[in-house]
Amino acid sequence: MQDVEGILERINKSKRRLLMKFLNEHDGEEARLLPAGGMIPESPRKDYGPICLILVARNIYMSDYTDYFTILDTLEQNGSEKFQRFYKRAPEVQHHLFPSSEPQPPAVPQKKGGRPRRIFTDEEKKRIRDLHAQGLSIKFLAEIFVTSNRKIMGVLKNES
Repeated sequence: MQDVEGILERINKSKRRLLMKFLNEHDGEEARLLPAGGMIPESPRKDYGPICLILVARNIYMSDYTDYFTILDTLEQNGSEKFQRFYKRAPEVQHHLFPSSEPQPPAVPQKKGGRPRRIFTDEEKKRIRDLHAQGLSIKFLAEIFVTSNRKIMGVLKNES
């Protein structure tokens, strides 16, 4: 993981367990950790209060996609930790942050006006079936592919 400003050396890893668990799950070569706000401590001994970080990493289920997390971790004086994360995937920004990746092709609209229809490629359909066979829920697959549960169920119904 690329730690841009040395944040990991300056926080108390033993007290911020939820934050460290989340960062370890999304660790990778191209993952980047950026400060977004809050008080970044000078040393682990003075670590308390809220910190806000941005984590840019590859999706752990689909390596073609990039995940953007805004992380808010608050360490109270009594030692309790509040951990919140906000998830966003923006394929149009992916090529700028990861130059080695190809930009995502835009969705092709099937009708004039309105919202463009989401059409799955054969690789995406195969990936949906494989991930569902591994035990991932339809709701979670819909979040990964940024579509509705009905579209995922439609792909799984037409498995022929």
